[in-house]
Amino acid sequence: PDGPRLGWIGPRPFTADEIEQLRRAARFAAAPLAVLAARATLRATLDAYLGKRSAERVLAAPLRRDLGETIQAALLYADLRNFTVLSETTPPADVIAALDAWFDRIAGAVHAFGGEVLKFVGDGVLAIFPVIEASPRRACDAALRAASAAEAGMAYLNKERGAQGLPPLSFGAALHLGEMLWGNIGAANRL
Repeated sequence: PDGPRLGWIGPRPFTADEIEQLRRAARFAAAPLAVLAARATLRATLDAYLGKRSAERVLAAPLRRDLGETIQAALLYADLRNFTVLSETTPPADVIAALDAWFDRIAGAVHAFGGEVLKFVGDGVLAIFPVIEASPRRACDAALRAASAAEAGMAYLNKERGAQGLPPLSFGAALHLGEMLWGNIGAANRL
C-alpha cells in the first residue's frame, strides 16, 4: 500500500486487542506524521542548499521579490587561487574532488564559528556572520577565526595532496563589515 507505514515494538508480543488498537491509532496518526516528515525533509533540504538563515526566510516569506530587511554583518569571501589553471590542466573528476575538499574546509570553518555560507560561486564562497549584539566585535572575530581555521584546514589538506603527488591549493579571503540588504531578489519566476 502507498503512504507511510508505522511500526510498533514492545517488550513482549502484542495481543490481538492491542494490535487492533494500534491499527486504529495508526489510521489517525499516519497522515499528520507524513506531513511532519515532509516538512522536516523540506527544511533539511532547504538548509542544505540555502543555509539555515536563508531557508528560514524562504519558508516564512512570500514567494516574490521584496525589499527584505537591512542587517549588519561581517562578510567573508574566499576563493581558490589559480583555479582556472587547475581546471584547464586537471581531469574534471579531480577538479570536483579538489573543490569539494576546499569547500569542506571553508564551509566547515564558517559553520564552526557561527557563520553561514550564503552561496558557492565557482570556486568561491560567500559567507555571513550576522551582528546580533550592540557591538560587531563578536561577528568580526568569528569571521577572522573562520578564515584562520580554513587556513589550518587547507594546510592539512595540502599535506595529504602532497603525499598523493597533487599540487597544493591556496586561497585568498576578504572580510567586510557593514550593512546588507537581506531579501528576495531575482527574476519574476526565479528568486
